[in-house]
Amino acid sequence: YPLPNKPGVMKQVTYFLAYYQNQEIRYQKEELQAACLLSYKEAMNLLTHTDTKRILVAANEFLEG
Repeated sequence: YPLPNKPGVMKQVTYFLAYYQNQEIRYQKEELQAACLLSYKEAMNLLTHTDTKRILVAANEFLEG
């Protein structure tokens, strides 16, 4: 999607769905400001955009089978 304050700049967002067990989170600090692991409920409370919540609901439904 286009960034409103940067004409001609497009942003691509990629979501990953994964299981983890007690691993330490690692990410490229040059690419991201922060990263965190949240429960479904914590993530739903944190998200503000309807489209993003819709994606998380679909992912949760997929995991629950």
